[in-house]
Amino acid sequence: SRFLAYIYFNNNLVNKNILENGLANLYYYDKDSHYSELKKAEESARNSELGIWKKSNNSNCIKLVSLLYKDNGKCENQEQLILQNSCQKLDVIIKDDANHIYSESVNNGIFTKNFSCIWNDAGDTLYIRDNQGMILFYRYF
Repeated sequence: SRFLAYIYFNNNLVNKNILENGLANLYYYDKDSHYSELKKAEESARNSELGIWKKSNNSNCIKLVSLLYKDNGKCENQEQLILQNSCQKLDVIIKDDANHIYSESVNNGIFTKNFSCIWNDAGDTLYIRDNQGMILFYRYF
């Protein structure tokens, strides 16, 4: 099981400082009184390309074609990610909010990967990075 906590130091919300500096991505169970503040902190870091949000030189190479995540009560190999890579082969990390992490080589052209019970029907995020930075970020609710 996982515990999420709000940490204060000298009346400063440490969670917010971490997000503002691009050292983490927003993760929450339910929207609470801190959600808007933390979401704005992450958006600020993302827009400024700080830390984990630094864009890769390959950020224009990969486009999301589709992400099928509805499991209809049975998720075994029912989820599918389809990408279009317009550049040379890229070695990437594919991640969701719950830190399911996959190392993949994405060749030029169409890339398809099937998943089982990874993408959350209630909302999740797709992160694709290479060794230079963020290639693709997609959040759905």
